[in-house]
Amino acid sequence: MAPATSTDRARESSQNGRSAACQFGTELRRFVHGQLAMARMHLARPGNDRHDGVHEARKCLRRTRAALALGAKPWRQAVAASDHELRRICRGLSSVRDAQALVEALSRLQGDEEFTANLCQNSRVAATQHRDNVLTLALRRDGDFAARRRRIEKVDVRLAALDWTVLEPGDARAALKRSERRLRGARQRAMSKPDQAAVWHTFRRRLRRLRQQVTLLGAIAPEIVRGIEDRDDQAVMLGELQDDSLLLARCAGRSPFAIEYRGPLRRIARRRLSRRLAAAM
Repeated sequence: MAPATSTDRARESSQNGRSAACQFGTELRRFVHGQLAMARMHLARPGNDRHDGVHEARKCLRRTRAALALGAKPWRQAVAASDHELRRICRGLSSVRDAQALVEALSRLQGDEEFTANLCQNSRVAATQHRDNVLTLALRRDGDFAARRRRIEKVDVRLAALDWTVLEPGDARAALKRSERRLRGARQRAMSKPDQAAVWHTFRRRLRRLRQQVTLLGAIAPEIVRGIEDRDDQAVMLGELQDDSLLLARCAGRSPFAIEYRGPLRRIARRRLSRRLAAAM
């Protein structure tokens, strides 16, 4: 057998590179398809499971969007319409999720001396009623979330028609760096404007996007994420901060709580927010 020439080695290296890229794109497509299938499944949950179903479905849609952002610029342009549609669906479910999150936020107030038994009972009843009303209204407009499930399925079909083999691990590395830059910028803005809930919300979204991408790549291309910092504690802190911000916001304007309970809940939320912000700084 003749020894391999430099041309043979170059051709083999090129073929191996194309094979790795093809496998990477195939794995990414499999992940996206699975997440969209699960989103539809979660939205089809019956009865009281709908609240958790909405939450899980939104997480699936966000993971899908994080995966779509891992391609190079031409790829992101190709999937822009699909990404926008998934964003619209996710945002359209935010009121349902926020209503459930308010119930969950109240459950975390146990142990606060101002969260008396009377305040606990009345605020939970009001928040639960508000949550059920919001869900009822959403289902009246979209029975069993069937329309949303069809929209997600159409996105899946559109994405399946694309050539996923063009995606390469190098694109994902660049996307991760971009996500890290955006996270650093969001953190700096949050540190400079600690009293503005919107910038903290953006900070949390940037962190969530990066963590979703790292988790996904850790499963299909672990060499890409080796050495990236674990930000789990930071994510927990930002989640609790958002819960306190949500509670504070629901104590004003069109609040589900009776007037006499808004003051104590507002004080509790502000006190908790101050502690979270101090820890974050």
